[in-house]
Amino acid sequence: MALSMAALAMAAAWSRVERGARERSSIAWRDGRTPAERDDGWVGSDACRACHPAQHASWHASFHRTMTQRVAPETVIGAFDGRTLDDGSFAHRVERRGDEFWVYAIEPAWLMKRALEGPDAVVSPPPARWQRVVMSTGAHNMQMYWVPAGDGNRLVAFPFAWSVEGEMWVPNESTLLRPREPYVVYGWNDVCVKCHAVGGEPGFELGEGPAVQTRVAELGIACEACHGPGAEHVEGQGNPLRRYMAHLREAGEAELGVVNPASLDGHAASEVCGQCHSASLSTDDEAWLRRGSGYLAGGALEKALRIVRHPARADQPWIEDTLDGDPDYLAGRFWGDGMIRISGREFNGTRESPCWQDPDFGCMSCHELHGEEVVDQLSEVGRSDQACLQCHASIGESLSTHTRHDLAGEGSRCVNCHMPPTTYGLLKGIRSHEISVPSVEESVDYGRPNACNICHLDRDLAWTADAL
Repeated sequence: MALSMAALAMAAAWSRVERGARERSSIAWRDGRTPAERDDGWVGSDACRACHPAQHASWHASFHRTMTQRVAPETVIGAFDGRTLDDGSFAHRVERRGDEFWVYAIEPAWLMKRALEGPDAVVSPPPARWQRVVMSTGAHNMQMYWVPAGDGNRLVAFPFAWSVEGEMWVPNESTLLRPREPYVVYGWNDVCVKCHAVGGEPGFELGEGPAVQTRVAELGIACEACHGPGAEHVEGQGNPLRRYMAHLREAGEAELGVVNPASLDGHAASEVCGQCHSASLSTDDEAWLRRGSGYLAGGALEKALRIVRHPARADQPWIEDTLDGDPDYLAGRFWGDGMIRISGREFNGTRESPCWQDPDFGCMSCHELHGEEVVDQLSEVGRSDQACLQCHASIGESLSTHTRHDLAGEGSRCVNCHMPPTTYGLLKGIRSHEISVPSVEESVDYGRPNACNICHLDRDLAWTADAL
């Protein structure tokens, strides 16, 4: 979520650096410092509840819902208890004031100026003040916190996140696969809004004023992220006769005004997930920063986003512009052979899998969004070897012959060999979503852990080579 060099350069033309009054110890809370809600065809998840109570309930229980929230006592997980947090560049503080949550941190204006113009453009030591936290991102593994930064509703991250499992504050920079850097600016409006809200519209207007006016259909990931804007559907279903006729539809028949991913083939349904769960670049950066990606569920994803593939896998000349501004872009996201190495980009791995040759294969082969499993949202099939054996039936006829492990052990689970946890994110290892065959070469040539040695920690690569 750190601002890219390209985004910073463009933001320089649109953003005015706050000046003056740096001595004040606090800022007054003002309405409009979080994203405004848009209603141009969007209705919000509450409009779905009356007709779809079970689906609404399963979504409401998910971590998609709590991905981004306006700050309130019931949404904040972190300990705002007056402690000091030092990341090596500045001593921050956190505290709660009634129902409000505040942080003592460096002025966002100073951070933005340094990011845009370089270290020589700012005074030292950095000016700081108390700032009210207005929004959070995450509720499962980590929770990040956002404070207002300048005109409009631009938001930047407080430099520490709360680790839910560790019950501790962690510097944002310590959670990434790169060396820590001081004074990094994490911008919500031009990066995070793409995936951590529905219908995100960054609202950077070139030459039309300094203020950023970001709008969203809804904070978090909600119904319309997967089904598209619901206004037409809600209006049409207000007719009792139309609602009755809807029960007579054939399975897979299109819904009125919305998209049901279950009616799409595996690839098209996966693109609904891929709008967020991918390493991708906009096809039009300027249009994105003004109005958002333009992608709606069920549409053609490639019209809005370019799914990045490593040069080892594909020739994509358009990525050169990105590499000019961020030379480590590929190394930070891919292993040397082109396999994705960070979480949240599962669509890239799924598309690179040999199983992708089957048009029915995709995210929904293992996952379901309205099931009982909240954490990984795996279907009953996805939680078992049947996810693989439904296609590879001959292997299932003698599974231990294929796996060379006891059927009762974890070594015979398909995913432990073919989807090992070689992806990093949220302070832990996550299963690779590129279905692959384990080899020693992946460890020798690229440094990626192989499935065998992830379990057999007492064995060396020579043993693994012989066993394979």
